[in-house]
Amino acid sequence: MSDLHDENVIKSANGNVFVIDCDIRINTPELKLGGIRQLTTEVEFVKA
Repeated sequence: MSDLHDENVIKSANGNVFVIDCDIRINTPELKLGGIRQLTTEVEFVKA
């Protein structure tokens, strides 16, 4: 995701994080940058 900054992130009262108005760049094999085409529903949350 590009254009991601604190003004584009909203955190709800119960701790859910919502990202709005960002540009999503998908690294696909066609870009020849080592990307793979893999669909998943897994999300990893990392505490800073």
